Order: sequence, then C-alpha cells, then structure tokens
Amino acid sequence: MRRFIIFLATAMLFCGTAYGQNDSRKIDPEQKIAVKLNAAALLGVVNPAIEVKVHDEFSVQLEGMGIFYPYGVPGTKTPLNLGATFVEAHWYPAETFRGFYMGPNVGWAMWRLSKGLVPAYWGTYPDSYQVGTNIMMGATFGYQFCFSKRWAIDIAWGLGYSISAYEGHRTSDGSMYVGWNHSGEWLPAYKGAVNIVYRW
Repeated sequence: MRRFIIFLATAMLFCGTAYGQNDSRKIDPEQKIAVKLNAAALLGVVNPAIEVKVHDEFSVQLEGMGIFYPYGVPGTKTPLNLGATFVEAHWYPAETFRGFYMGPNVGWAMWRLSKGLVPAYWGTYPDSYQVGTNIMMGATFGYQFCFSKRWAIDIAWGLGYSISAYEGHRTSDGSMYVGWNHSGEWLPAYKGAVNIVYRW
C-alpha cells in the first residue's frame, strides 16, 4: 500500500507539471462539458458518460453501462446481462479534462450473469447463473490524452468495495437453487474504459 501511495503522489506531481502554458492543445476555458463513449461499444458494451466541469481542477461525471449477452459471452455459454450507473467526482492536478485524474465513485447495478465469469470465481458455478443487484463504492483513476482542443482519449479504471444481493438459478431449467444471498468484497476492478471524448 505504501508503494501505491508513493506512486500516486509521483504521478500527480508529474502530471500536474507536464503541460506548458503554450501547448497548442490547451483546453479552452469555456469548455464545460465532455461526452464520452467507450470503444468497447463495438463488442456490445455500451458505456456512455457525460462529464461536467465545476471548477478549474474539478468535474462531476454521470456514467451508464449496459452489457447484453443473454445467450453467453462469446467463447462461453455463460450469460451476461448488466445495467449499471455511476456518479463520480474527478480531481485533475493539471486542469479539468487533461492529464491524470482521480476521485471517488458510487455505483449501482442490476445483472444476470454467472459468477464463474468473475476472476475470483473462475472455474466455479459451471451450470448456474445468478440474478441480483449490487452497490459499489470506491475510487476512479484515469488519464485523458488530448490530441486536439475538442477531442481526447480517456483511459479509466475503478476499484473499491461491492455489496451484492442475488439469487442462484440452474442453467438447465431456470429453477432456483438458492434464495437471496448476500456478499461483500473488495474488488481490484469493477469498471474500466477506453473512451473517445468530445468536449464543448
């Protein structure tokens, strides 16, 4: 943990001073809104977001996510249908919409999936799926690479604590094998994106 904190402090220091005042890609101070779409939309992961500047170094983001594989994730027979929404606050050491950012996030999701798709449970639950909901609370870390005054690529990763409630069903006939079950766990990642960004 100590190394991680030192890494973050170094990254913030570097990113906060990485861009000079004469950079031709300098963000227009009048730009207040950024619209994002995840490049994974081509794979069936719909993940739009809107980020609103609230200060020179701070913004608020509202994000939605939809994944629709009712008959199985490609290469598997395990279903994955998920709808989620997140609210985040971002702090940019350099300036809003540019460079490194971090901040808290809160999210809520509803899903039908096999826990066997989750890295911590790979190889388990081969003939079943779960239907449930969860609340997530944690932190987001990201970086926006600006390649013009309006366009950018945003890479983001979110991690934290998830509290879930779900019931388990058999894949063969849909019958329930366990009623409402609850779990809580720390997750190294519950969201991530490579976004194409347009600002105005």
